[in-house]
Amino acid sequence: MKRILALVLASMMLMGLIPALASAESLSTVKYVVPGSAPAAYDTVIAKVNEQLASEGIQLEVQYIPWDVWDQKINLMLSTGEAFDLFHVMQDRVSYATYYSRGGLMDISSYIKEYGSAITSTIPENVMEAAYIGEGCYIVPANWIELGVEGTFQTNKYLLDKYGKEVPATPAEMLDTLEAIISEYDGAETPYLTFRGGTYDPTSLHSTVLHSTYDSFPFTVKESIIKVDQDGTISSWFESEEFKKDCEFMHEAYTRGLIDPDVLSITQEQISDLIKSSGNDYNGKYEPLSSLTLEILEKYKSAYLSSSAAVSMHHNLRGGLIYHSYRMIKAADALCGVYSILDRELLLCGTALHDIGKLWEYKTSAAGDAQFTASGVLFGHLYLGASLIKKFTDGHNYNMEKVQLLIHMILSHHGSQEWGAVVCPSIPEAFAL
Repeated sequence: MKRILALVLASMMLMGLIPALASAESLSTVKYVVPGSAPAAYDTVIAKVNEQLASEGIQLEVQYIPWDVWDQKINLMLSTGEAFDLFHVMQDRVSYATYYSRGGLMDISSYIKEYGSAITSTIPENVMEAAYIGEGCYIVPANWIELGVEGTFQTNKYLLDKYGKEVPATPAEMLDTLEAIISEYDGAETPYLTFRGGTYDPTSLHSTVLHSTYDSFPFTVKESIIKVDQDGTISSWFESEEFKKDCEFMHEAYTRGLIDPDVLSITQEQISDLIKSSGNDYNGKYEPLSSLTLEILEKYKSAYLSSSAAVSMHHNLRGGLIYHSYRMIKAADALCGVYSILDRELLLCGTALHDIGKLWEYKTSAAGDAQFTASGVLFGHLYLGASLIKKFTDGHNYNMEKVQLLIHMILSHHGSQEWGAVVCPSIPEAFAL
């Protein structure tokens, strides 16, 4: 049984919402910001919702933000004061206390008391207590029991069909099927088992599929360390037999060659060797851009090796940044072999440094947990990374036109301003990145 406390409704401008609830004299729009993309039936569903809400004098507008830029976009909206009423908080990603500490939430306790009888009568008292900091209430929590979905393994139907394999029905079948496909695979990139790393959270990994095969299921794991059985018994997850079984499964997958071996062995030298091989000094006229990149990587080597690549979206684990960067550099190098128009040195250097600002955007704990820093909230890693380049060009004879292109790549690598880019890509290398 997986019990989730998902704190989903928080407000910057709730003062605009409550009067609308209290009076139906005019129809007010409530803007609710959520991660993801609109479902296929969104228009039909929202029309029905608004039909019901019209009697209360309000209508709901939902703004969806893509998952991969959710953290950056919501931080930008909060810091700039962009108008909206409610936003979705995922307590297992960024806690509402974090938004509270940034001044992004307002105390709604008086409104809950006056207008929220339906809320307080529906949500269990112990869950509602979690919405309070001191005497103030800052969110409306949602509480539910999730019984039907405990995680998934992703399969590639194209590969299954190509190699004549059935969709595996069990974790053991999945390993056997993947091993058979890899043994016959003739593509460039081996289709390894993918899994989401990070501060170990078995309730968000596909390892939860394994749990349903254990005799002790159903159970859940809270805060990555507390095992909670169906009867409410609490114990240490890391001392449990179930955790050992999870580890045995992943160890088997790794030893059978079904997990990318680089996941445990990326070194900065692997990146540096690729960067060095791209160096171009224009027949001695300039210092190579690769030298600039290598100087930055060496200066911040310790942080580069240990930093997470994100708070939650991708490679959110200790060392995730270097793993993410290495995989991207290898892909960029391969692109250069296909598209001769690309400047290999510029693309590899831009790829190596595109997320360098995350060294200051996040603070990564020894366990791999990443949290936004004040600089990360105020500026973001694109600006922080671009600003770093200027610091390292002073006193050197670099091709400044190429340095400007490098900075452009960092500022534009999110692709569009809607997704957090400062500017849109304007050169082939920026598009490739």
